[in-house]
Amino acid sequence: MQKKRHVGRLVDVALAFMVLLTAYNTLVRPRIGASDAMAEIGSRPEVTIRDPSSGAVSSLTDEGAGKCRMVVIYDPNCSGCRSASLLWMRDLATADSRDAVAGRGWHVLWLSVLPEVLPADLRPSSDIVPHWTVEDSRALLQSIRLQSVPATMVLDRNGSIVSASAGGALRSLEAFTDRCTIAANEN
Repeated sequence: MQKKRHVGRLVDVALAFMVLLTAYNTLVRPRIGASDAMAEIGSRPEVTIRDPSSGAVSSLTDEGAGKCRMVVIYDPNCSGCRSASLLWMRDLATADSRDAVAGRGWHVLWLSVLPEVLPADLRPSSDIVPHWTVEDSRALLQSIRLQSVPATMVLDRNGSIVSASAGGALRSLEAFTDRCTIAANEN
């Protein structure tokens, strides 16, 4: 009788482990390392964006044209995106230059994959970091093969993709180069 209880407990533990492993593979694992399949370097993302405060519509490649651009792509309902935004706010509050998030010649914007942006108390000021929304999230997903958020995309002065990766960290001003690249060793 005692041996049957022991076997029954082992089966219960094995089933619980399988449920946890399935949940991990379904919910967490696709977000890890997903940046490998993002954006074709050199392509131009043809995505229409909207300024949620004014309603103005623009092309992503036109916003900040003539400058190097860092686009942080996020979902306002994503906890990782909220954490990244709060880290930006903390880092900006302690930075030497509180009104600059990128080096000279750079334009930074946050782009929501949904029609809404993060609440004002959970994001850097729109005066410092413009927040835009995507008109058609499918177009964004297809254009840059977005697989996880937050994600960072760098565009050159002509609007072509220079790099794309998972994450949305605020970089030091020195990390932004004249060649529209961000030094990899900076956080």
